[in-house]
Amino acid sequence: MSEESDMLSGVLFNPKKEELVVLYKQNKQFQEEFNQTSYRHLKRRKQILHQMFAFAGENIYIEPPFYCEYGTNIKIGDNFFASYDCIFLDFAKINIGNNVVFGPRVNLLCVDCPTEINSRAKNLRYSHDINIEDDVYLGANVLVKPGITIHKNVIVGCGSVVTHDLESNAVYGGNPAKKLRNINEEEMKKWRKEADCYYKRK
Repeated sequence: MSEESDMLSGVLFNPKKEELVVLYKQNKQFQEEFNQTSYRHLKRRKQILHQMFAFAGENIYIEPPFYCEYGTNIKIGDNFFASYDCIFLDFAKINIGNNVVFGPRVNLLCVDCPTEINSRAKNLRYSHDINIEDDVYLGANVLVKPGITIHKNVIVGCGSVVTHDLESNAVYGGNPAKKLRNINEEEMKKWRKEADCYYKRK
């Protein structure tokens, strides 16, 4: 198996191997240009994201600076927004659904290291996919660990560390992130009513 195949299959791999270094350098060319673009060049920013990612949907916006490892392992659906300083360490697949919003400095970290000291010293690492479903909001400084799935309609509060899968229709917070409450239909109706009032004023 190639080093990239090892990396994507969840077994130990070495990111310092030439095969992965080449992929890393290719991504850095896109990333460097993206982070240096002016807000006046939004069209070029979108072009770069479509070149950098495995898939990028309609109406996606990422505020520079933005950092990722390879880019080619990232898929993002429609209507995505990420604020400043987000980091996606895509040593495995990162799949993001539709209508997802990230606050500043959200970290999606697919990679971790062995607990055995000699393996770490020889640059061996392992990685697992991160999956974020539709209608998720991650507040500022949220960190998501390897292998996590965040299901639909979830809000994660600022500074939380997500160490296990999160069930749909709930608010989470803390380190490690714990369910604070469910999002029920009564609450949804309240905010739909507030939204209706907003649009009537405009």
